[in-house]
Amino acid sequence: MSQPSIDVVVLTNLLKSLVTKPEEVKITRQIDEMGVLLSIQVHPQDMGIVIGRNGAMATAIKTLMKAVGKANHMNLRIRFLEPDGSTRFVGRRTQPDSMRSGGLVSNNQDSYTSDANPSLEDDLKDFVLK
Repeated sequence: MSQPSIDVVVLTNLLKSLVTKPEEVKITRQIDEMGVLLSIQVHPQDMGIVIGRNGAMATAIKTLMKAVGKANHMNLRIRFLEPDGSTRFVGRRTQPDSMRSGGLVSNNQDSYTSDANPSLEDDLKDFVLK
């Protein structure tokens, strides 16, 4: 069996350190006329962590991997494969009923609640606090 390439090793280590179920990280590598395509699959509950709020984590992963590719003379592309049943770490602003009248909404509210899976939130808190 051949030794995995540096791009797969770096991406695997990065993703396994981010997710709550590292044993379910799968990366497939394809070479085509445009360069190297790395497709990422993670557990559905970890998809929100990998993508991040507004895609910030996904953008950071792509930027880092492009740098790894340039250092090794490769054109690297990253594709995130969203599994069925994935959860997204999405929050929404809540407002008291008194502020919802007449269709006018004040944006001065600072309260924030999360719609994510409670067990995922607990896992995230444990991950951040470690």
